[in-house]
Amino acid sequence: MHYSDLVQRTAALSEGRHVIYEMPEGRVEIRNIGVGNPQLSARPEFRLYLFLDGREMQPRHSDFFCDYLLKIETRPDLHLPLTEACEQVCNGTAPTGVMTAKRLPRKFAETGESTWSMQTSMYANGGLPTELFLCGLQGLLRVYELNHWLDNSPEAFRQVFLKLEKGQPYVDVVRDLFPLVRPEKRYFDRMERCVKA
Repeated sequence: MHYSDLVQRTAALSEGRHVIYEMPEGRVEIRNIGVGNPQLSARPEFRLYLFLDGREMQPRHSDFFCDYLLKIETRPDLHLPLTEACEQVCNGTAPTGVMTAKRLPRKFAETGESTWSMQTSMYANGGLPTELFLCGLQGLLRVYELNHWLDNSPEAFRQVFLKLEKGQPYVDVVRDLFPLVRPEKRYFDRMERCVKA
């Protein structure tokens, strides 16, 4: 689904689990965990969860960029198509359509004789399956928007992918995506960050 469809689908999420994508490799889920602490913010908090091989993961933005760099390292020939696919997902295109248009493989590496000696299974299989990676990225953009962590999260993520493609240092690039203080957070001096709803 396109990002605009996802926005309409997740405009009013009740508390609990909401499955966004269900696929053979796993699923993408957004959870409304409600108000965690009324002293911090009166707004509900949303979190992204990925399910893969019976495991539940709660990835951060840095996990997606590490996975992106791992995929590029595993398959350097797909560097440009993967970067363009990530950029298009950030621009609002449907992740599954981008994957087929760019002819990206379902997995960037297969476990076997050539990869059995690698230290972690992440390196042996090239990170997350591609479809789960792209759909999870779209879900993360929506979670950032629902939580008001950035003013324009899709554009901020797109800029990070472009900077990583140009070879800028990872630590400097990802620093731009640190979440802002949540809206309506109460400070000791009673100042608040205001956000238009």
